Order: sequence, then structure tokens, then C-alpha cells
Amino acid sequence: ARLNGCPSQLKQGEDYTSLCAFVQYRLGLNYINTDELFSGQESFENVIELSKCVDSLFKICFPLVASLNELAILCSHTDDETALKLLLKAKSVFEACKSQPTPLTDKDWFPSELHTTILKEKSFEDIHTHTLYYLAQVYSNLDDKKLSAVYCQITLSRQLNNKLYDPVEWSLNAANMSQYYMQTNNYAQSRHCLASAQVILKQYITESEPIDDPALKERLQRSEADVSRCWIKYCISLLKSSKKVLDKEGDSDVNKDALHRFEPLLVSEIEGEVLCVLAEDYQGARSIFLFAQKHVQKAKSFFTFDNCVLDYVAIAQDYSQLFKLLAAFETDLSLKCRMHKRRIDMLSSLLSISRNHYLVLIGQLHYEIG
Repeated sequence: ARLNGCPSQLKQGEDYTSLCAFVQYRLGLNYINTDELFSGQESFENVIELSKCVDSLFKICFPLVASLNELAILCSHTDDETALKLLLKAKSVFEACKSQPTPLTDKDWFPSELHTTILKEKSFEDIHTHTLYYLAQVYSNLDDKKLSAVYCQITLSRQLNNKLYDPVEWSLNAANMSQYYMQTNNYAQSRHCLASAQVILKQYITESEPIDDPALKERLQRSEADVSRCWIKYCISLLKSSKKVLDKEGDSDVNKDALHRFEPLLVSEIEGEVLCVLAEDYQGARSIFLFAQKHVQKAKSFFTFDNCVLDYVAIAQDYSQLFKLLAAFETDLSLKCRMHKRRIDMLSSLLSISRNHYLVLIGQLHYEIG
């Protein structure tokens, strides 16, 4: 191993232990990358054992947190509870060390370029971001949606602040997180997540134009369509909650938890296009419907009937639901009938799909038409 550039002021005994921990961590990564999972697990466990031999975690916290993360990933395939314990341990180690001097990183022992204190701190912060991201996944697997959303929210904020994220992945994670808040009637937070997802995608597309790579172009178009589908679900949920109040079957209050904003994104213009409170009358319901209708058209422009029949039908079913919910707010019987007639025509046109391949789906369409 290269030792040039190692801090000479460190005690030699703990120097050796720290170096061994970094070597074991690097070995573990190599084993994992070559699908030698058992050997990789042993190397990461060796790092944990070595951490018990030092007086200060400062010299070993980087490989320790990283190894705990890697072990949690391995355990998550079979034992989410153990993975959770490992990740919470990684989180506690980071919190114990973040107020200390800048931790050693593997670049201190294996220098390939000049690494400043700021870069070292950023590297350690990135490892912690991974911990929070994995916590969100594990809590989701354990069906703790609330904590999963909290950690996902923190992760997305840290990625924005550090400017280390894939715009497409970030936007889809934000859009998916909106669905949790939608289910808890926290429509303000749900709307903010979707607006943020839309802004990130728009910024990336604008900065990348012209886009010559067909695969990237399709990926971006699909992502925009996926975000639009999440907007449609948001509007359906908002109208359903509004209808329950209209029918005196639900509470008129929405979740008013403090709004967590993704700074410094400017999303007020998009947020201003749609309500985050329940519609009280036809005009309010219509404004939600029209916003959703715009996203229905955008989603259908990518998920076409010829290329993505299942997605296209699902979008059409959502569109039918929007008409049904809007009709509940209409007092004019003739206009209400026209809306339902529009739904019947829309769904009937989909019955041409293959009965051999989509028999269950055809049954669903017949039921909804009936």
C-alpha cells in the first residue's frame, strides 16, 4: 500500500489500526464488486472489530460508517431488522464524529491527488447521505412509511445542497414521496414534492438541450410522463377528499404539518397552478380537474395506446375518475349526464384491446362502464 502523504503526527499504533481498517474496507468493496459476497462481508465485519481497538473514532469513522452501510445493504436482502440496526449504528457514529476534526478518508492513506479539508468533509458527508438513503429504503421495507418519507426527504435535501444527484432519479424519488403525503392528506407537502420534481426535470432538460442521445431523450420524456401521472393521482385524491366533505362523509381539515421546502428551488409558480386545500364548490373542483387534464394529455403523449397499452388504459381510467369526481360537484343534471357519457365513450373505446391478453383488464372496464 502507498503510505506517502500519511499524516505523520498520528500515533503509530493507531496509525496501523486505521490503515488496516481502510484496507479491509477497500478489500470488501473489491469482493462485492466481483460478487464474492461472503468475503466482502468478512472484510466489512473486520472493520467493525478494528474500530474497537482505537481510543478515538476520528481515525476510523470513515471506513466504519461506510462498512456499516455496505453490511446493511447485504443484510437487507434477507433481514431488514438487522440492516436497520447497522444503519442506525452508522448514523450514530457519524453524529458522534461530525463535531470532531475532519475525519481521515481513504484518500489520506492512498493519495492520488491533493485533497483539501473541504473535500474530505464533503466525502464524509456523502457517506452519511448514503446512510440516510438506505434508512429510507429499509423503513419502507418494514412498512414504516412515515419514517421512510422523513429520511427520503432529508436525503433529497442533502443531495440538493451538495449538488450530487441524478436529476431524473431525484425527481422520481420526490414524485414518489408525494404519494405518501397525499395518502396522509398533507396536500401542501405532496404538491411541493411534485412541483420540485417538475422543476428539477425542467432545469436539467433546459441545460442539456439539444439532446442528441435517443436513450437519454426517451428517459427524460418518460420521467416527465411519470411525474404527470403522479400529478393526476394527486388531483384524484384531492377531489375524493373534497367529495367526502361534500357528501358529509369526511373531515374538512387537511394535514397541516409544517411544510418542508427543498431550498433553493423556485416552485411557487407551479404550486400556484393547483390547490392544496379541499375544493368547496364546482369552481374549485373544476380548477383541479383542468390542471389534472393537462397532465393527462402530457402522460398520454408518451404512454401511447400502440406502444404502452397497459399504461395508456390506466391513464384513461384515471381520466374517467376525474370526470366522475367533477360530476359530483355539478348541480345541473344535464351537464352531469354529459360528463358520465364522456366517461362511457372514453372507456368503451378501449374495449378493442386483445381479449386473449387483457381479459382481466377488459372485465375492469366493463365493470366501470356499468
